[in-house]
Amino acid sequence: MREQIDKPILGILLTHPHTDHYGGLPVFVEAAGGDIPIYAAQATAEDIRTDKQGFIEARNEKKTSLIRLLKR
Repeated sequence: MREQIDKPILGILLTHPHTDHYGGLPVFVEAAGGDIPIYAAQATAEDIRTDKQGFIEARNEKKTSLIRLLKR
């Protein structure tokens, strides 16, 4: 993505709690320098925090890193 867009990442907006939307959060946050805001509706953030739909468990994603990012 960096090769396509040469602008800083100012924030990330999660539109809904599917892993194809939030699974890459740790990579994007690290690429942006580690301190960028993540925006999501309260229900979306809560679904991800609790893995309500089981996406994190099913894909063996790093739940702790995603939860830490969403608690900012």
